[in-house]
Amino acid sequence: MMRKVFWENPYQRMLRTKVTSVVGSRVLLQSTIGFSFSGGQESDKTTINGIDVLDSKMEGNLIYYTLPENHGLTAGDDVTMEINWERRYRLMRLHFTAELILEIVTQNYHLQKVGAHIAEGKSRIDFKYNANISTLFDVILEAYNAIIKSDQPIQLGFSDIEKQRRYWKIDGFAKVPCGGTHVRSTGEVGYVTLKRERAGKDKEDKTPIERIYITLKDNSVPEFKDFMDKSFFAPKKMLPAIPEGLSFVAVQDSGHGFMAAAALHLNKDPSGLRLELADYVRNNLEKFENFFLGDPREYLEKLEAGQAWADYEEMQVLTVALQRQLVVVSPGNVEFINAEKFPTNEPIFIHYNGRNHYDALVMKGDQPARAILATLQKPEVQEHKTARIS
Repeated sequence: MMRKVFWENPYQRMLRTKVTSVVGSRVLLQSTIGFSFSGGQESDKTTINGIDVLDSKMEGNLIYYTLPENHGLTAGDDVTMEINWERRYRLMRLHFTAELILEIVTQNYHLQKVGAHIAEGKSRIDFKYNANISTLFDVILEAYNAIIKSDQPIQLGFSDIEKQRRYWKIDGFAKVPCGGTHVRSTGEVGYVTLKRERAGKDKEDKTPIERIYITLKDNSVPEFKDFMDKSFFAPKKMLPAIPEGLSFVAVQDSGHGFMAAAALHLNKDPSGLRLELADYVRNNLEKFENFFLGDPREYLEKLEAGQAWADYEEMQVLTVALQRQLVVVSPGNVEFINAEKFPTNEPIFIHYNGRNHYDALVMKGDQPARAILATLQKPEVQEHKTARIS
């Protein structure tokens, strides 16, 4: 499976990766930071080894990048991918302006969305509506501005890691399926202005289409170095770094902290855990069909030798083999991986520093793991089963 680093760290603008296949001008990479058009959000402007990416296309869970015919790349090449940071940052902010406006309209007026687009300069959403939608702007903006002012964490995670289904969540407001890129907090999204446009009529039932254009009041981009300080845009309401009932245990920075952290929580030897997982995959390859990018035997060799890095493959193998969801706790966020697949089994807790390292969270006291999980999942919020913008 292609590792989508733009989900792990949407603030990363450069990535060293490897070419896994080349068919003419189309290139597939082992990992990527280049978001490709999806759900109305425009693609990043990207280069690979300094060569401009002309186009990109999502096919299944993979992203294929189109380069000029004379690109000269071959499978196995080590390459450097870079994105246009200013464009990425504006797209992230405008993407979430549209998410918030759509959710506010949906919750308050139950209007049907029939279109959306997020560009670098503005975003838009189209609704079926028989009246002038600008009459609703005062109520919409009052609710929107309150969310921005509260500067709440935008929590992100996988609802299904195998099928690459993601969501965003704001406590007390909503949990919404979404595969786009996001900033860290609602305060970072910023205040907006709204403009109404009549966009014709629905082709089938002839209902009028009302369009809302959204622009940022301040679309400036801070110096990139400012984002290296994780507290620069840290939301005011941070989740506790170490939940009650768990103890933090530091893991050596060896490049394989994820497996070591999971093993410590499970009270297992890391090398023994790797072998256990590798045996499970080997004996149940049908459960991982089309999941691995390349020959699964190569991944198994890396897993057994301790050469597999913490990415989707390791997380998926761990949760499926042990039939337990993974709860990744980091400053300002909690991510629930494969929670829908294993909702009732005891979870595995680990800690992520938000950048590049995992540490262990081990049980302490008499509080059951399920009780800790229930605390992290509160408060209950409205959850939608169908995708919104991305």
